[in-house]
This record gives sequence, C-alpha cells and structure tokens, in this order.
Amino acid sequence: MGHNELDAPQFTQPLMYGHVNAHPTTFKLYSQQLVNEGVIAAEEVDRLMTAERKILDDAYDIARQNKIERAKVLERLGVTSAVPDQEAGRHTAVPLIKLKEIGSKICSIPKEFDAHPSVRKIFEARMTSIEQGKGIDWATAEALAWGSLLVEGHRVRLSGEDVQRGTFSHRHALLHSQTDDSAYVPISNLLTPERKSHFIVSNSILSEYAALGFEYGYSLSEASHLVMWEAQFGDFVNGAQIVIDNFIASGETKWNAKSGLVLLLPHGYDGQGPEHSSARIERFLELLDDNYIDEGKAAKKSREFMILHTNMQVVNCSFAANYFHLLRRQMKRTVRKPLVVAAPKKLLRFKPATSALSDFAEGTKFLKVVDEAYPDEVVEAAKIRKLVLCSGQVYYDLLERRRNDHRKDIAIARLEQIGPFPYVQVQELLSRYAHAKEIVWCQEEPMNQGGWSYVRPRLQSLLRVMDGNKRVVQFRGRNANASTASGFSSINSDEVNDFLSRTISPCTLR
Repeated sequence: MGHNELDAPQFTQPLMYGHVNAHPTTFKLYSQQLVNEGVIAAEEVDRLMTAERKILDDAYDIARQNKIERAKVLERLGVTSAVPDQEAGRHTAVPLIKLKEIGSKICSIPKEFDAHPSVRKIFEARMTSIEQGKGIDWATAEALAWGSLLVEGHRVRLSGEDVQRGTFSHRHALLHSQTDDSAYVPISNLLTPERKSHFIVSNSILSEYAALGFEYGYSLSEASHLVMWEAQFGDFVNGAQIVIDNFIASGETKWNAKSGLVLLLPHGYDGQGPEHSSARIERFLELLDDNYIDEGKAAKKSREFMILHTNMQVVNCSFAANYFHLLRRQMKRTVRKPLVVAAPKKLLRFKPATSALSDFAEGTKFLKVVDEAYPDEVVEAAKIRKLVLCSGQVYYDLLERRRNDHRKDIAIARLEQIGPFPYVQVQELLSRYAHAKEIVWCQEEPMNQGGWSYVRPRLQSLLRVMDGNKRVVQFRGRNANASTASGFSSINSDEVNDFLSRTISPCTLR
C-alpha cells in the first residue's frame, strides 16, 4: 500500500484489493446479522444511522461557532505577543539570608526517620556547607535552585532513570527508611501540606523514548513548571532521538510549540568506555539554528538577544553555582526554550567545582563565559601568548597540567554556554588577549565529536572581523574516531595525557 495517501493500493496489490472492494463492510455485515436474527428492523438501522450522523454534524457546527480566546490559551502555553524581557533571565541571585533559610530546611533529616547512615552523613555535610557558606557541591546547588523556585511559587518536576537517588548516588531527593516502607522528601520541608505535590521526583521506566516524549508534552502545557528529564548516562539519550529531532529541536519552528524542557545528560570522559562517556553534544549543536556570523555581520549579530533567534540551548557548566543560576534562569526568562545540559559525573563531588554560598547571592548570575580564574598564576593579559578555550570538566585537567608545567603565559577560559554561541562575551575575551598568538579549542571528545565543529566557524568569524584572520583557531583533543571513547582505562589516560601535553605547551608562533 505504501505511505503515500494519494497512492492506489491496486498499483501493487490488484487482486487482493479487488477482493477487498467487493467484500461488504463490517457495518453492513453486522447490521444485516442483527436484522436476520430479529434483533432490529431494517428501518431502525437507517433511523439510527441518520440520528448518529446528526449528533456528529451538530457537534461540528457548534465547534465551528465556538470562539476560543486564543490569547488566553497561548498565554497558558507560554506564547505571548509581548516583547520578551531581556533582563529577566539575568536576575537569578537569591538573598543570602533566604539561601541559608532554604538550605537549613532541605538539608535536614528528622531524627525519627531511619535513614541509611551514609545518606545521613551526606546531609550532615551539606548542612555544614550551608552553615559555613562554602563547599556547596553540585547536588546541594541543584536543591537550592529547586527550593528557591518552589518558594517563589513555581513547581518542579524531575523524572528519569534513578533520579531519586541519582545515578551516581549524589542527589538523594527521596530517602527510604531502612526499617519500613516509608519515604522522606527533604525538600518537602519548604512546602505546606496542600503544596506537597508541587515537587515531584519520579523514577521512570528504562525507555528514553517514552519517558522523554511524555515530559516534552508535559512541558508544553505547564509554562510555570520547571520540567526536567535526566538520562542515566548521557549516551542513553540516543534511544529518544526521534523525540529530540522531530519535537524538541523543531517543535517551535513547526507548530509554535514553546517548551522549557530541561535535559540532564551525564557526560564526561572518565575511562568508562564508549557507552558511558558521551551525551553526543555535537548532535544537539548540529540541531541549533543559530547561523554563524560572517564578515561585517559580526558586530550587529553580537548585540542581538541571541536566545530569541535560536531553537534551544546547549550548556556544559563547570562549577556548582553556575548550575544553580542556569536552572533559575530557565524559569526567570520570559522566553521558553529547551535546555540541554551536559551534566557532570566527576564534578559532582569534585572539591574545586564546589562554590561559596556567596556565589549564589546578590550580585551574581549565570556566566556564559568564564575568563581566567587564577590571574595571579599567569602573566598580565597583554603578555599572554596562548589562549585556551574549553568547556566542562576538561578545564580542571588543563588547569592541573598548567600548574605542573609552570606555564605562566597560557590563559584558560571556559565556555559554560556553548550554544547559542555567546558572541559578545567571546569577542570581549578575544579582545582582552589580543596579543595571544595562539587561540586553541581543547575538548575531551574526538575531533569529529564534541563542540569543535560548532565552535570553530564562530570563533574564526569573530577573529576574521577583529584582526583579519591573522590568528587561526587550533584544535586539541582526541583524533577523529567512529567510537565515542576507548573501552580501556589505560588508553583513555594515555589519550588525555597526549592532548594535555599538546595544549599546555610553549607557543611556537611569533
């Protein structure tokens, strides 16, 4: 028969469809049987058919006459005619007093609840970090973001594989008693009994396609909810590729369907093999519709409110506070766009990736680009010979190698938001290091994966406008590969050592 609705099935199955067309319909067969058995008269069949047709026709006429208040429907779905507030998403900080208040509530477990001893120690450590105002780890930052949004009247929903505990046993959003079947949700301390349902954390079935499809639909209808879905490992999101390609990436363009869905995809090359290393960032970046700048268009495009003209966002945060601001920005913005987060694994408990509580408070916001974080370890900007740009956890490997090699003429900057590309901030960065002879993009992923194919033309277009292509962006990372990663930890270590050595090396250009 084929998929073409204009096709005639007789083209390919003439004999079979000759029999099909000659065969009475199910309705005719059944109604004739009822007449033959004396259950109903033939005239009654016609009367029932006419009456049923009238019911359907009347309903259709009513539907056509019913005037739907389109503006109200669209407003509920997050679609308004108002000009989006470009500043709204930047106001993500929470007063320090409020943070401590929220933190003390979400980090406490009742004494009478029989929590696992290890889990209780985790929460005691979180409480200590809140009280001391330092060492806020990833899970605590996430809980603070959720808690502050709940207090402000939003709802929060997280589903996925092992999300209650967290794949890496870091979240513990729902605790299980060790002696009975009772459970305890720490964040519920912020909610009154009638608002307990405003926070939902639910483990889903091991079907990325089904679960992500449901959450996408949910996000369309609930604009005031922070709706999140987390894959057990970022690699597993490929089981939902149809939902990503046909709905998440293109739904707004095709149907004006606004979604603020957040995808958390654990990503990082830690020697865990090809099925547990990569969220395939390159696939999402390929789906982004922000055309890269060329020649004189650079200055104009840089000033635009980029998110308005892009279908979604791809982010790879490197420290806890920025993740906090990212989640809050998703709800504070007046623009709804899907958010893809290359969520960390190694950084979840990594001390250098923790943040001070002051980094969540007044005067702070989400940082799309982070400049050199340790200026006292390098020479002044005008004397920097090499600028290394990267994203995510590879930053800490680069930092350690630079310290070990005592390189003071290399600056390391981070793209926390990869796409839409932060032109304004990157242009400022390149201007600051105008005397750097080498501009390098370093990534964990192979050359044909990760951010390289997306970042390269955008970086180069800025350099073309700024200095006429006197500087060319160079790549440092793994060689192109059909597989995402090696299955051997030793090979992974050798590859990391290789590209770190090539990145943190003396500048050879004059």
